[in-house]
Amino acid sequence: MTEGKMQLDPRTKLFLLLIANFLLFFHLGVRTEALFVIFLCVLLVLSGKSRTGFLGAVFYVSVLYVSNRVMAHNQTNFWAILGLMITFVEKFFPCILAGFFAFTTTKVSEWIASMQKLHFPRHIIIPLMVLFRFFPTVRADYHHIRNAMKFRGIAVTVFDVIKQPFLTIEYIFVPLLMSATNTALDLSASSLSRGISAPTAHSSYTNVEFQLQDWLVWGSILTIFALYGGR
Repeated sequence: MTEGKMQLDPRTKLFLLLIANFLLFFHLGVRTEALFVIFLCVLLVLSGKSRTGFLGAVFYVSVLYVSNRVMAHNQTNFWAILGLMITFVEKFFPCILAGFFAFTTTKVSEWIASMQKLHFPRHIIIPLMVLFRFFPTVRADYHHIRNAMKFRGIAVTVFDVIKQPFLTIEYIFVPLLMSATNTALDLSASSLSRGISAPTAHSSYTNVEFQLQDWLVWGSILTIFALYGGR
């Protein structure tokens, strides 16, 4: 625990992601899926993402309610298409929620340390390491560019961006591409200077180990599948 927030091992979060994808491809019943989603929402609340946890639970319950209401109507073309769209959202929501939980509550260094403990091949760890650090940097650069544009009164609103596509390309995408190129070069130089390509075993300041809460999460998920799987 850190500052009253629950900290799970990244391997446990990876396990939750695998379970979410398993539910997507294999229908094990609405009860199992609903219990898994509510369990994820509880984990989000305990990890300091209370607002997302509550909104996720409310959204999923609303989707189930609307789905039952749609199924109660006659299956005309309109209701069939609407039911298909709702089912699509219902099936993908556990994956989205598990992915949000995994990637917003885990540092890049923790992912790297976990992959090293799982003995991932180096040709997988290195691209993922650069990728995890690349997109947050590009996102920060995008916000800096947008703030500079707003300060100068250029494309202040989303409507302005859509209304003037050529200015959008000139003032947003061109600087963003230049910034992304420099970011990629900086990340490559930083990785090489830290000996990322060295054939020897790498050490890490980040220590990831299974704690009691990790075993409780694994046990809870396996219990849910044992008791309600397929129902």
